[in-house]
Amino acid sequence: MTKNPPNVDNWKCNNCTSNSKDLTLGDILKKLRLMRTEQSELIRSVNLCHDKIGALARQETAVKEYLQKTETLEAKNSTFEKEDFTLRQKIKDVEQYSKLNLVEIYGVPEPPNEEILNSIHAIGSALDFKIVKKKIRSTLVIDCRKITPNQVITEELSNSSFG
Repeated sequence: MTKNPPNVDNWKCNNCTSNSKDLTLGDILKKLRLMRTEQSELIRSVNLCHDKIGALARQETAVKEYLQKTETLEAKNSTFEKEDFTLRQKIKDVEQYSKLNLVEIYGVPEPPNEEILNSIHAIGSALDFKIVKKKIRSTLVIDCRKITPNQVITEELSNSSFG
């Protein structure tokens, strides 16, 4: 008994319902080619997604680094602001201390060829202040451009000069 070779052009699933559609080898090959094409597109899509995820991961790393640098700079800035405040306070204190022995006199008429120390001594006498000329370190006349009388600034060696 010889068996007939199966028909390769027409195939039918014997286990499926009898109403199943007969498929030809050409139909199966078309489906396989379509599946290969779709698989290739899927692979390209997955690779593209993988590349995008890698790029996002690199961006995330860069953002984390920038955040860390920003936090460091904010901490430094805060420290600098505190130092700035402290230094400004020290400057203010030093300026106050440096002005401790200064006397400013406004509205002093300045006759020509008048020695300013004589004017200062006369003003001190008029105000019942004892002024010791030897203890005066320096005097300065500030020209106020004739809008107001001149300003005289006198620096003494210690507070005991006026007294």
